[in-house]
Amino acid sequence: MARVPYANDSAVDSAVAAAAEAFDSPRWRDISVSERTTLLRRLAGVIEANAQELADLEARDAGKAVSYTLANDLRVGIDALEFASHSFRALSGGHQEVLAADHIRHQLAQPVGVVAELLPWNGSIWTGLQRVASILAAGCTAVIKPSELASVTFGRISELFVEAGLPDGVINVLYGDGQTGAALVGHPRVDAVSLTGGTTTGGRILETLARSIKPVTLELGGKNALIVLDDADVESAVQWAAIGGFGNAGQVCVSSSRVIVSDRVHDEFVSRLAAAAQDVVVGDPSEPDTQVGTLIGPPHANSVWAAIDGLNSDASVVAGGERYSDQRSAGCFVPPTVVIDVPGSHPALTHEIFGPVITVERCSGPAEAVALANNSRYGLAAGVFTSDLDQAWAVSAALRAGEVYVNRWFSPGVLEAPVEGQRESGLGPSGIESYLRRTNVFFQRAPRTH
Repeated sequence: MARVPYANDSAVDSAVAAAAEAFDSPRWRDISVSERTTLLRRLAGVIEANAQELADLEARDAGKAVSYTLANDLRVGIDALEFASHSFRALSGGHQEVLAADHIRHQLAQPVGVVAELLPWNGSIWTGLQRVASILAAGCTAVIKPSELASVTFGRISELFVEAGLPDGVINVLYGDGQTGAALVGHPRVDAVSLTGGTTTGGRILETLARSIKPVTLELGGKNALIVLDDADVESAVQWAAIGGFGNAGQVCVSSSRVIVSDRVHDEFVSRLAAAAQDVVVGDPSEPDTQVGTLIGPPHANSVWAAIDGLNSDASVVAGGERYSDQRSAGCFVPPTVVIDVPGSHPALTHEIFGPVITVERCSGPAEAVALANNSRYGLAAGVFTSDLDQAWAVSAALRAGEVYVNRWFSPGVLEAPVEGQRESGLGPSGIESYLRRTNVFFQRAPRTH
């Protein structure tokens, strides 16, 4: 569908130099609150005006259903730009008196500088727009590298930014693979690094930054548990589990891929979820009625099928789990799959499959559910369904996750509630604050005379 230029070391140097020059430029450094607010709103407007084009591009570029992109990715991205257009006004710092007599500390919130931003292939629109909103609100500039598996859509977004009047050099886009990313992360003129991606990539970035210390934000993988207790609204829990587990073919870092259900409602839940899985419309992502498109490509699809094949032999597959026999067999289509009776030590319960596969486990109650959910090296997201508010609070506090959803799935907040993964799911919050540095300025007043 397209060809993009590969960014070698020379291209990385040029892009970083452009970002550094723009950061130091009076035109950007001294931009007024009014101008920045107007710019962010204008960017939101141009994205909204071109939403259909971007959704169509994403269907071709990443196999994502147009309906999903319009309802989720673009809505979240536009909201981030609009939120950032006014929220940065509250980031000015503050002041206070300190212990020493006649001394005052004033804290400045200042942009960190040039940001290296690495985007994931499963969400270049919503992740890219959220990060750009935060970067611009903080007053930074950036070099952004989309994934080599899905580069075109964010490239088009960058063109729309230029058309909307974004100053030269503020946002720069490079196309490339891991070598390009490594050159960007390790570049001496890059002041901060941000990644949304896999845990393995996050580890490599930390190794690089051990030699060139910089602020870093990592939003990584997850194996997220959705808990359904015996007093839950089962119908609502099923609906949210299906949305969270099958949306974007399960290629979402906060996918509800692991469901833990109380014995009392287990069988009803499984029956309803299996029916919901079979009702999902899987097909050509460009068709408006399609709910789930393809996986990103053959290597990833093969890894998901390997996981499903292992579950077919070790557990009970009650929905999906079989390759299509129609025209979809030639593509990277995987049916929404529900699996029960998975052995407790099975890797499907601890490793991120990143496909439309939901495992359902039994539990005797809240205590066992929390223990099962916390038995993971990840800690990105979790959820609990219950009609008891006290129980919801207790379970939420006990779960080791960066964010917990109660009687729903996915966060309705964007930049106002940035995710901060625990354990191997990340490092630092991914909001405006991650692009700021704080400077303490100490003043000594003249001694009081009265």
